[in-house]
Amino acid sequence: MTTHPKIFELLKDYMDADTQTERWITVQEFRTYFHLKKSCSPVIAGYFRRIYQNPTYLCPYRVTRIEQVKDPANPYRSVRRYLVEKSVHMPEKIPECRFRATISAESVHTVHHQISQRDWSGAAIDQ
Repeated sequence: MTTHPKIFELLKDYMDADTQTERWITVQEFRTYFHLKKSCSPVIAGYFRRIYQNPTYLCPYRVTRIEQVKDPANPYRSVRRYLVEKSVHMPEKIPECRFRATISAESVHTVHHQISQRDWSGAAIDQ
């Protein structure tokens, strides 16, 4: 799963709007605040889960707790809410993306050429 490149900035703006260091957030509240489409919900939820499960993920905020709660508007529906707080162990300068690599067209052509030159005769899959 890839993250939306603006999620970092949106979360920062959302947290800076209130002066609290921690805050409960639901995906619907987050979407409503920024006027995002409903199709963005899985991306937002996945991002919150990622910063919850991976403590080394480079983000100035952490999800410290996830709870299932009943939706007040619809008692048969439950939603997740995320306790987001500012991380105390973040460096001052955060790189844009630590997994991004630059690949030239020449290196892609070289790798493709190497793969096409391999002997694939013994690579049959047994049925």
